[in-house]
Amino acid sequence: MAWTALVATVYLGSAGVRSEPHARASAALEELRARQAAFDATLLELRAGSAAARSSLLERFGELESSAHSIPRSIDLERHTIAAHALSGYVDALRGARRRVERLAAITARPDSPTDARRARAEVEQELAAVERLGLGGAARSLSSGYAASFGARLDEAETFRIALFLVTALLLIRALRAASEVERRSAEVRAANRTLEARVEERTRRLSEANKALESAIEEAHRCEQDARVARESAEAANRGKSSFLAHMSHEIRSPMTAILGYSERLLEGSLSEGERAEALSAIRRNGEHLAQLVDDVLDLSKIEAGQVVLERAPCAPGRLVVGVREALAPRAEAKGLEFQVLWEGPAPATVLTDLLRVEQVLFNLVGNAIKFTAQGRVTVRARYEPPARAGSGGRLAFAVEDSGIGMDQEAAARVFRPYVQASTSTTRRFGGTGLGLAICRRLVSALGGAIRVESRLGHGSVFSFHVDAGPLDGPLGAVDLGAAQEPASAPESLAGLRVLLAEDGEDTRRLLTHFLSAAGAQVTTAADGEEAVRSALAARAEGAPFDVVLMDMEMPRVDGVEAVRRLRSAGYDLPVVALTANVLVSDRRRCLEAGCDDYCTKPVRRATLLWTAARWRRVDPVEDAGPAGPRGGAAASADEGLLELVRLFVQELDGDVESMRRALAGDDLADLSILAHRLKGAAGSYGFPAITRQAALLESAARGGAPRDTLSSELAALEALCTQARGNPRVAPA
Repeated sequence: MAWTALVATVYLGSAGVRSEPHARASAALEELRARQAAFDATLLELRAGSAAARSSLLERFGELESSAHSIPRSIDLERHTIAAHALSGYVDALRGARRRVERLAAITARPDSPTDARRARAEVEQELAAVERLGLGGAARSLSSGYAASFGARLDEAETFRIALFLVTALLLIRALRAASEVERRSAEVRAANRTLEARVEERTRRLSEANKALESAIEEAHRCEQDARVARESAEAANRGKSSFLAHMSHEIRSPMTAILGYSERLLEGSLSEGERAEALSAIRRNGEHLAQLVDDVLDLSKIEAGQVVLERAPCAPGRLVVGVREALAPRAEAKGLEFQVLWEGPAPATVLTDLLRVEQVLFNLVGNAIKFTAQGRVTVRARYEPPARAGSGGRLAFAVEDSGIGMDQEAAARVFRPYVQASTSTTRRFGGTGLGLAICRRLVSALGGAIRVESRLGHGSVFSFHVDAGPLDGPLGAVDLGAAQEPASAPESLAGLRVLLAEDGEDTRRLLTHFLSAAGAQVTTAADGEEAVRSALAARAEGAPFDVVLMDMEMPRVDGVEAVRRLRSAGYDLPVVALTANVLVSDRRRCLEAGCDDYCTKPVRRATLLWTAARWRRVDPVEDAGPAGPRGGAAASADEGLLELVRLFVQELDGDVESMRRALAGDDLADLSILAHRLKGAAGSYGFPAITRQAALLESAARGGAPRDTLSSELAALEALCTQARGNPRVAPA
């Protein structure tokens, strides 16, 4: 506001000195001078003969008269005599000039002959001279001079007054500005002081609030710590009681089979035992050794899960494979107890699902094994189904339920049954045995697979254990699941007499065993240790006119693997049957083998009946009477085969060497070699009748291929070594 007043004062003192009457007079005189100049210019153009000047002469003169008559309205002539006298002289000059101007206009507008034109020209010049003599321009200048003389003194007085007014106003404004600045400064100081005071009040309030909150938090934390300490103490005491109970149970579980193993081992040292008694002793040692191996598996599994070292390998697999293995492995146990055993797949499912096949099988084996163990009569049913994604972009689920008509349990027992080292009751432990680790392992594995497990049970009316796992995104349409197609043949064909077989297998143990199976059935077997040797042998036999009826080709071999070997054979025009042998069971592995040119597919571990039926399927000639001896007729005869028993003993004796080779590969960080060795043992152990070794070798292979940490690999190898040590002390009678 002060700055605005100062600017207005400066303007009034500099640009606003002139009064309003003086401004009007100046404007009128300026207009008169301009019109006088325009009239003088018209006279000059007329002398030059301009037609435009002739037509505008009277108009210019009229404008000049109008300006002269308007001056008295702008100037108070009674107060300014000099200006009034000058204006009177100018008006008189205009009156005298009007007659001359009108005559000029008339002369210039008259049409004449050339002679008259010269006379008119002379008249024009005469009239122009007369107008000039009247001195209109000089009279205009005299009028301006009179105005300046009349108003000069008043202008000086006004200027002096206005300058004085400007100075006084400026001084007043300066003082006002100083006063306003001082007021503003003091107001700013007051506002700053207020802000500082408010800030201090807010800061003290905030500190008090924080102190109160900290005190409250400290009190709450103290209560929480006290509660946590109490819970932790109770948990520790419960865990201690549970582990004490577990150690007592484990001691009993270990001592019982160890007593049987040691006792029967001492009997075997006696030379007076009959063959039947020796077989009975070996069978007892085997059963108790398997029980001990299961105990070791459970303890190692739980320790790896608790240490976070379990490696999950989610890969595509056929849904039916998740339950077929359980049915085939546990159906005989259920039938031996006289139980009705069913495996059902309810509803459609995709061709493949994405999960960890081994871990899902482990959970199912445990649940179904428990159901059979705790059911004395009635039935055990396994139900499986696929639950499609709830919305687009999400994953589906696999759901399983294991129902039994066994002893059941009450709600209190069901609430604690998934805790480690805990069983439903001590009486259950005494009657049925077990460590109480299986269900705890199942719960943690199911959780790692993205699912949950629960139990519904009534004492004396059986139990239903159900769980679900993630199945990955839905890939392709849904269709029926055929559980019958995956079944193994119940018995081997009677004879393969006359069948020529080329067996390409790099694992010496597997090669010896499969050769024994085929040869014992009457087949003529030629072996190859790698793909290059297999291609050479197959092409040479065809060139000699004695081609092989079927080539059994392992898919993973050194130098040239099975896939490349089959491609070379097909490129060379070899059109005889080739069957793939591999420990990889995924649908993608089967597709890769078939795309390479294989005619069939046989997974490891290879069962004797499956191998013989697969080979017999590609027989090109009927068997002849003298082609060779017929093989054993079924699993019982195979178990009594002394040659086969010798192969099993040889395989078990070489397990230490296999483990040592794996240990050297791990020490040298050669994960590729470790994976190959584990894969080779995985394929051989199951065929020799050691499924636990096969499962653990598969876990080690998966961890090595996935580049798992060294601690995880060492843990998996230690578990495998424990199983191999157990097998070495407890060789199977014979593989199935």
